Amino acid sequence: MITIGDSAFWGNPLEFASVHGDTQRGDDVFPAGTYVEYRTPVEYFSFDASTGTITGYRQGGGTDVGIPAQIGGVEVTSIGDDAFISNSLTSVTIPDSVTSIGRSAFYGNSLISVTFGDSVTSIGEDAFRNNSLTRVTIPGSVTSIVNGSFAGNNLTSVTIPDSVTSIGEGAFADNDLDSVTIPDSVTSIGEDAFRNNSLANVTIPGSVTSIVNGSFAGNNLTSVTIPDSVTSIGASAFADNDLDSVTIPDSVTSIGEDAFRNNSLTGVTLPGSVTSISAGAFRDNELDSVFVPDSVTSIGNSAFAGNPMGSASVREGTELGADAFPGSADIEYRTPAGYFTFDASVGTITGYSVDGPNDVVVPAQIDGVEVTSIGGSAFQGYGLTSVTIPGSVTSIGESAFAGNDLDSVTIPDSVTSIGARAFEHNGLTSVTFGNSVTSIGEDAFRNNSLTGVTLPRSVTSIDAGAFRDNDLVTVFVPDSVTSIGNSAFAGNPMGSASVREGTQLGAGAFPGSTQIEYRTPAGYFTFNATFGMITGYSQNGPKDVVIPSEINGVRVRTIGAAAFQNRSLTSVTIPNSVTIIQSYAFQGNNLTSLTIPDSVTGIESAAFSFNELTDVFIPDSVRSVGQQAFSTNPMASASVHRDTYIGPSAFPASTVIQYRR
Repeated sequence: MITIGDSAFWGNPLEFASVHGDTQRGDDVFPAGTYVEYRTPVEYFSFDASTGTITGYRQGGGTDVGIPAQIGGVEVTSIGDDAFISNSLTSVTIPDSVTSIGRSAFYGNSLISVTFGDSVTSIGEDAFRNNSLTRVTIPGSVTSIVNGSFAGNNLTSVTIPDSVTSIGEGAFADNDLDSVTIPDSVTSIGEDAFRNNSLANVTIPGSVTSIVNGSFAGNNLTSVTIPDSVTSIGASAFADNDLDSVTIPDSVTSIGEDAFRNNSLTGVTLPGSVTSISAGAFRDNELDSVFVPDSVTSIGNSAFAGNPMGSASVREGTELGADAFPGSADIEYRTPAGYFTFDASVGTITGYSVDGPNDVVVPAQIDGVEVTSIGGSAFQGYGLTSVTIPGSVTSIGESAFAGNDLDSVTIPDSVTSIGARAFEHNGLTSVTFGNSVTSIGEDAFRNNSLTGVTLPRSVTSIDAGAFRDNDLVTVFVPDSVTSIGNSAFAGNPMGSASVREGTQLGAGAFPGSTQIEYRTPAGYFTFNATFGMITGYSQNGPKDVVIPSEINGVRVRTIGAAAFQNRSLTSVTIPNSVTIIQSYAFQGNNLTSLTIPDSVTGIESAAFSFNELTDVFIPDSVRSVGQQAFSTNPMASASVHRDTYIGPSAFPASTVIQYRR
């Protein structure tokens, strides 16, 4: 054995050195950058001269192996199956003469480097499996990387040449690759090819037609774009990654079992080409909703289980496996797109088939195009008994649902306008408006059976006849409404209505029987919505105050302490939503009369002191009147229930108090 000491050749301009493979070497023997060839004596190789194949290697030839280009004058052209298996090799240099490397040829060594000659065309199954390679450059002469050939190493980098057309099963499985460039020449990637690496990103070339089972499972991918050449995604293809987004093209027809299981997807768009979604395909992600296109005929067991899913939309008739969606999901079974006439250029449904079902669930998209509007007369006169409008729709056209048998309808938050006669002549007993509707068209809900309606604060205009000929007994019109058209609420048995002072009212906007309350605009009030309490009033507000029963959709329940104190009020109307009037609430004004609604249960101290009240009627609902509540008023009389608690000096000393039974 030859020994070379530490730094023996250091400081020389060496470019090449040739050393016996079994030479014992110290540290830094050669200068950095020196190419070192480790020769291995031919006697350590078993060689079949008839085929030019190395068939074995014996101990003693060293762990750094340089395979000779010829042995006994015969060219070495191949390395046979299992030739160097489990020999503790740490490096190997393969000469240009070698064209093929057999199955498991270098399996189970400790290789940290391998240098290929330029003539290698085939590398056998498991050829370099279970070594310690950290990087490898595959020569441009190789056309296929077969099963398991580089599996079980420590690869962080691999260069795949353009000559390669296929990557076999598990070829690079169980390594540490954080990125890989797959050339456009590759047409097939085998099962588990890159499984259990550290890939953070990967570009799949457009030459690949299928992504098979487990090919990229167990990595660190955060996003992936699947090319439109791919038609199928195999089982567990991308399972156990960190995907938060995936782009699936409209060429894909099937998504395999557990294909995207255990990722971090928050949303997914499924193309209209997909026909089947297998069991567990999107299990254990972060999906909160999903739209499954009409093309899908079956969804496997637990396909979307383990997601925080609130809603899912599937075509009516889609075959669902057990627990296909989590129990939390509100599943919408929508009407098949084939029943609708659709103008994709503007996202408008323009018609409906007479053969369609009467309980319609309008899809949010048709053939991948979002449905944004319901066109004029689209569903008019089809005998519909129910309709579900998706959250993609922003406008409902004229007469869109007129002349049907609808008894209720929910307008989603996305809708901003409801056209003339949109729901005229139905049997509606209830309608729920979203919070984005700004305009309600002429006769939009005319001739229905509505007994109540809550108008959102987004509405600015209610056109003529909008709610005519219903069964409304009262209505609260929010401050946002600036105009109410002619006869908008005519033909209702309406006893009362509340509108903002200054709202423009058309002729006969309300029935003649209606007592209309013109309330003070909410902007003048300071309001604590948490407690439903008015806590203040603007000095610039009108002096004849009509307090609203609700502000921004929240009921007014309490008049807070000193809320209207010293505001020079001449009159006040308190709504029957109020239960408590706190201390000093109306102290120091010019009130001459007062009506306390029978919703009030308590009037606190000095609440109405220092006004001009001459009499007051305290309703039976009031259980207590605080001290000095009405003091310092020119009050001649007061009427109070005998069981009501009266605090000290609640009324002026001159007041005659009548105690009712």
